[in-house]
Amino acid sequence: MKKSGKMLYRLWLGVFMGLITGVLGRIINFLIDNMFGQTKVFFSEHTMLIMPIIGGVLLGLYRKYSNPNNPSGFDVAVVREELRCIQSYLMKPIYVFVNMIALGISLISGWSVGKQGPVVYLGAAIGSFFAYGKKRDDEEIKILIAGGVAGILATVFQSPLFAIAFVIEVILHNKAVKDWTPIIISALTATLVDVGMLGHVNSSYWQVYINILKQMDIKVVFEPLVCVYMAIIIGIVAAGYTKGIHFMKRLCIEVNKPVMIAFISGIFISAVGYVYPQIFNAHTRIIPSIVSDYTGLYFLIGLAIAKFIVTVISLSAGGVGGVFVPGLYIGATIGKAFGIAMSMNNLTSMPNGVYAIIGMVAFFGGFSSAPLSAAFLVVEITKEPRFMIPVLFVSLLSGAVYRLFCEQSVYGNSLLAQSVYSESTKL
Repeated sequence: MKKSGKMLYRLWLGVFMGLITGVLGRIINFLIDNMFGQTKVFFSEHTMLIMPIIGGVLLGLYRKYSNPNNPSGFDVAVVREELRCIQSYLMKPIYVFVNMIALGISLISGWSVGKQGPVVYLGAAIGSFFAYGKKRDDEEIKILIAGGVAGILATVFQSPLFAIAFVIEVILHNKAVKDWTPIIISALTATLVDVGMLGHVNSSYWQVYINILKQMDIKVVFEPLVCVYMAIIIGIVAAGYTKGIHFMKRLCIEVNKPVMIAFISGIFISAVGYVYPQIFNAHTRIIPSIVSDYTGLYFLIGLAIAKFIVTVISLSAGGVGGVFVPGLYIGATIGKAFGIAMSMNNLTSMPNGVYAIIGMVAFFGGFSSAPLSAAFLVVEITKEPRFMIPVLFVSLLSGAVYRLFCEQSVYGNSLLAQSVYSESTKL
């Protein structure tokens, strides 16, 4: 095939993946939104307390009888592993189907997991399916897998710039492609498909943040010295987030009693939820209440600790899902608490809600080692370009602090847990 023909063919691959993931992403958003709505209808606050225990039993059985070659879960780490081992077909359709059911159980039962990891896995699995359907070179395989991720992220989170940056910084990492154009086209095509299916530009997903900002009198969005303090705190907590997940995963693998571990974890999650029922709200649209509602400093500190512990347990003890949305939740709580503390000591003129938004996105930028993704995400969330500089500043500094304690991002550490499992099964 001539060079120009090959280039056009690869551009078509980007369009193709965008068309498929655009439709699929819209369906996923519809299903998850309705799933949360139905959960509120059928379960009261009291009955919701037993759901983590029931979910724990089901998730424990899933872990016990699921495919042992997929121990790290339904997440970004598996995608990176497949891209590292090009020509190794790891994300087969049966894994996707079974894991989607487990994701639904995790979300409905109140376990603290997010949908980003499974969404990334699903988009990559679609690309992988078409990549290995016929003989292709390594470049085309990477385009299809990365294009699937970019397309489905752009649709599900309605953030095409974030999706493109996330693929560049996190997914491909050390596996660069020669031409980024097909991947960018995939994200943009998927966004256009989403708009076409709705008949209008859907801004409702993040609209609540825009509405919150309209109610604030914001004159300053960046105070460098205060942001340095914030970056240090976020970097330390982000390192604890990664180390906690990695440690608990290793411990659960070594104990090797998935049903018992998940059952006990469900009881613990229910107990914490009795004190802090807000931890059950892991959906992205719940987080704005932290940003905008009036809450006390000590309540926020307690909520941050509770959410942190429950998330580490959920992601390690059998829950199927990602680290993204729980990370946003924890980051928003830390940011809001930090803003309140600064205001109490007359050290800032920024509203507390601004600190919550910056903390929310910068926390993700820290533990994922993806500061550009965080910066693009905050602009797409708020439609406020002024937030890009403080988020990028805090993400870079918190990332530097994070690296003092962790050599790899949370996704790299997930691969380490998988390697530990593989070694243990050989013994």
